[in-house]
Amino acid sequence: MGPTRSSHTLTLTHHPQQHVLDVPVLEVQATSPDGARCSTPLGLRAVTIGSGAGCDLVLNDPAVSRVHCQLALTEHGIELTDLGSKNGVFVGAAQVLQARVLPGAVITLGGSQLSVNGKSQWAQVPLFPAGEWAGAIGPSLVMRALFAQLESLARQTGPVLIRGESGTGKDLLARGLHERGPNRAGPFVVFDCASVSPDLFEAQLFGYEAGAFTGAAGEKDGLFQEAEGGTLLLDEVAALPDSLQVRLLRALDTSEVRRLGASAYRKVKTRVVATSRLDPRGADPVSGLRRDLYHRLAGWDVTVPPLRERLDDLPALVEHLLARQSPPSPKKNLPPHWSSLLASHHWPGNVRELKNLLLRLTLFPEAAPQLEESLASPFSPLASFEGMTLSDARAKVVDDFEQAFLRARLRAHQGKVSAFAESLGVGRQFAYKLIARFGLTTDDD
Repeated sequence: MGPTRSSHTLTLTHHPQQHVLDVPVLEVQATSPDGARCSTPLGLRAVTIGSGAGCDLVLNDPAVSRVHCQLALTEHGIELTDLGSKNGVFVGAAQVLQARVLPGAVITLGGSQLSVNGKSQWAQVPLFPAGEWAGAIGPSLVMRALFAQLESLARQTGPVLIRGESGTGKDLLARGLHERGPNRAGPFVVFDCASVSPDLFEAQLFGYEAGAFTGAAGEKDGLFQEAEGGTLLLDEVAALPDSLQVRLLRALDTSEVRRLGASAYRKVKTRVVATSRLDPRGADPVSGLRRDLYHRLAGWDVTVPPLRERLDDLPALVEHLLARQSPPSPKKNLPPHWSSLLASHHWPGNVRELKNLLLRLTLFPEAAPQLEESLASPFSPLASFEGMTLSDARAKVVDDFEQAFLRARLRAHQGKVSAFAESLGVGRQFAYKLIARFGLTTDDD
């Protein structure tokens, strides 16, 4: 007899020669004070709720914080987490910082209400059998599901668009699609769309004939032809100006290119994989990319989750990155509380930031205290506030400062909650709320 299914748990079912995750079909539904309703599916990716434009569910409610709370579907149930809201999260009459909720439970945020509703349906999500794919590391369920999707796409030759924040490893996954696909014997050619000069765009991508422009002494193949029989990676394709995206779209539609100075088009048989950077604040996922080009590239649209949404991968990533250093570095060289330290960081630079941090920690162990403090530094580069309103930027600075201040104060008192609370001038109960809100580590006395 098979396992009893519950609409709020994940059932990992092993079938011969494959791994399949049975996932309940769930939907988060919200009602704002003005009666407006919105909803979004709840799957393996966590759902953020708030008044900020970057949230998955945006509530028109002045009592709701910019990023108020998060709902995540885990192997243990539906996890609700307060992400540092000003007015709290309530389940019934109880205020919660973190709770496991059942479908149908009413959650109150300010003047808004939301609930998770099941449809008595289940979806089967394939999982890659290992926590590593083409050099990318991710034993978490969300990454193994992504790896299974990529493994399937690698066997095809159609276009793929890989989206994700900076530092999530989009280029590594793109190379994996090539190396594990039918075009693996062909070349893998990278076109950096973010650095191309508009004047050289067509010459680089499509090639040119002798005399096509000043300095064109002979004919030259473009990158489309250089990648013939292989894969052409259009890295950060949304960085191309609109006029150049139109020219690229025609080449993709027809599988033909024409060299500068030539009169005839040439057929090319090249797989195209594109990457596009996602804004960590959740702006338009195809911002900067023409809709027609997006639909042409996104034969398959793959999104790489940021590191902060898959903190379960941190131990495996740390071990992998340390082993790849030259010479390899053992974990014992890290600070004794490195695990909780890394898990409490937001990781705006994702895996790239983790790699650089580990390198600095192992090369300059004497600088570990300063590096630890820098993880919580409230003074983010101005570039991280690009596109934010004044109120959103102010809220980010305040949140970052509070986290940095409280982490330093708790460390100064060796994780003792009583001493920590006394130094802040607050009671133990409120101190515990602060500790839970910012994911701090204590030596509970």
